Amino acid sequence: MSENGQIVEMVPACRLVKADAVSLQAHWPWLRTRLLDVKMTNEFPRLGDRRKVDRRLIAVSYGQSGRCRWTPEQIRWVILKGLAGAVTVELFYAVDQSSEELRGFVVTTCDPDPIVGVPLDFRVWLLWADHHSVMDRTLHLLEDVARERGCTGLEHSSPRIGWWRRQKDYGVWSLKYYTWRKDLT
Repeated sequence: MSENGQIVEMVPACRLVKADAVSLQAHWPWLRTRLLDVKMTNEFPRLGDRRKVDRRLIAVSYGQSGRCRWTPEQIRWVILKGLAGAVTVELFYAVDQSSEELRGFVVTTCDPDPIVGVPLDFRVWLLWADHHSVMDRTLHLLEDVARERGCTGLEHSSPRIGWWRRQKDYGVWSLKYYTWRKDLT
């Protein structure tokens, strides 16, 4: 309980764990379900529209049309390619530090800049968390990963205008062609 008498929800601290092929296989059903949630949220940014659509239809009907032109299986394949070193895609799990429960995931990429030939922007491609504080913690931990890789910025794109309101919680971000960017200094 806070000083003013309001109930404060306590969310455990999380850490990021880079996935390997074994953890991807072990957690695939969990991850697939949440990838479909991310896809549905992006296909139907308005909550009222999402409530009218069955998640199973998103996997089939919206596979090659709409905003998200991927299926969970395609995401899995590109993560496996990243594990093999063929692409820069990585999967990280947000893991509860006390219970080891999965609280979220993030799929990232860090492609070389076409002009200078080195990675500059660490991109959050897909992100899901079971609570806003888990998302906050994940984004802050990703800043450290990006800095370790020599990147100068953390970026993500979203069709959801709600990110406009949420960005104030994550530091100084600016709108760049509907891509959100945070400079890392």
